[in-house]
Amino acid sequence: MRNVYNIPKNGCVNCRVAAIYFIKEEFNLVKVAMIGVGAKVEALLKHYDKAVEACDFALAVKENEESIISFKGYCYYDSGQYEKAIEQFLEYESITKEKSVAYELIGECYVKLDDNNNALKFFHKALDIEPSNSNICYQLATCYYELGDIQKAVVYLRDTLSLDSRDDEAHSFLGEILLQEGDYEEAYYHLSKSLELKVIREVRLP
Repeated sequence: MRNVYNIPKNGCVNCRVAAIYFIKEEFNLVKVAMIGVGAKVEALLKHYDKAVEACDFALAVKENEESIISFKGYCYYDSGQYEKAIEQFLEYESITKEKSVAYELIGECYVKLDDNNNALKFFHKALDIEPSNSNICYQLATCYYELGDIQKAVVYLRDTLSLDSRDDEAHSFLGEILLQEGDYEEAYYHLSKSLELKVIREVRLP
């Protein structure tokens, strides 16, 4: 078996201590990874309570492990516990460099809670960091539409399509709004484009 670390039998005691420390740290990383796999299996089986327990066990081994903290948030989200998911994603936001991802996840939780004003706040934070993210623009359009601000919904749907012209949902959404607003010519274009893109996607599916 290959030796990963060479612990000197003679010489610097600090070197030996450091080597033992790194071995322990690597063991903990492996342990956390194995527990994380178990949590994902439980989540796939929709055993969310067990998945959360596994996440807590992993975090007891290694605190502030980003992947586990965020996955615990997903477990709460998928089980409909949106307030707990928000708490988890806020903790994730406090330690991760991927701030825009955390803000978007928190925004989606607020959407599920029908709190579109708070959702807007976090989606705008996400967009400030990642202005070329078409999905965030779409989420903003949805929130504004739910709040009755049709003009801003249209603006963000156009932004979505300027970033991703093949987003069939954005074409469909914009087409429906324009139809309601009486702009039949442009509504027809976007609704037709949405249908075209959906057909193309279905044909390409294996």
